Amino acid sequence: MNELSPHAIIWPLILVMVSIVSIVGGVLSVIFAAKRKPPLPEEIAKCYVSKSEFQALENRTKAEISALESRSERYMATVSKLLGDIQRSLGVIEGELKGLHRERTKP
Repeated sequence: MNELSPHAIIWPLILVMVSIVSIVGGVLSVIFAAKRKPPLPEEIAKCYVSKSEFQALENRTKAEISALESRSERYMATVSKLLGDIQRSLGVIEGELKGLHRERTKP
């Protein structure tokens, strides 16, 4: 009864191997992180935007958005005026049709 079965030996070995692999992985990641070199200023200038360039881009984007907003407001005013004109024209046509209908239905 006190004999070890193969299954009783395999699981502790697997757990020990997984623990060793995870410890080695952690140590290697720390070593590689310590050896990592930061980017050179030339690489930063080539690959990234400076703060002043970003500010200029943001200002230009804000100006374009405000221009688009004012243009859309003008379009909305024009559409609103046209819609009012159409409604008035429909009212005139409706009034004329009612007048014609009354003339035809008079006894």
